Amino acid sequence: MNPKPDFERYIHVVLREHGYTVKPAPIIQGACVTHEIDGIAEKDGELIYLEVKNHSATHTYTPFSVTLSAKAKLDDIREGFRKGLSKYNFDKVLIVCNTRFTDHARKYAKCMGLEHIGWNIPEGRGIDRLIEEKGVYPATMIESLTQSELEKLFQRNILTLKQITQIKDHIDDITKSRMSQIINIASKILEQSKENHKIENK
Repeated sequence: MNPKPDFERYIHVVLREHGYTVKPAPIIQGACVTHEIDGIAEKDGELIYLEVKNHSATHTYTPFSVTLSAKAKLDDIREGFRKGLSKYNFDKVLIVCNTRFTDHARKYAKCMGLEHIGWNIPEGRGIDRLIEEKGVYPATMIESLTQSELEKLFQRNILTLKQITQIKDHIDDITKSRMSQIINIASKILEQSKENHKIENK
């Protein structure tokens, strides 16, 4: 997925499945400068600033600079709120990425109280586990999808296999027979994933 906007919107879907209210974020005024963030989430009465990072190579670790930048943004936005420049009074930041964090990034995030979710981070509650628990697998798991087909789906905000199986109407430039084939593949992957999940949890 493209980091913006597709992967960000996908993470929004994953978090919603886990009880978060999530919406896209406007440009937010801090005390010093404006900030572009990757979403605003709410859960258990807390207002959360989302920082989302996507790496195309799974071996690429999310660096210390990401956690450092997130903390600096949060501080400036909070100061902007105190000065009456913004209506957003964030309780915390949540950094979400599709890979692991470097040790330096993890230690800094933990020390500064920055919540972070990556591949198996926190252990047993990483992004991989959040996806598996709710079955919100990305549409990109269908390897036969062309880039053009993916773009057509993403334009309709169809980002997951579950959403593909719920398609009822026509998608521009995807034939009815091809769409039926895509839905069938998505259904089979989801069914197999459910079976695997049952076996793992026995």
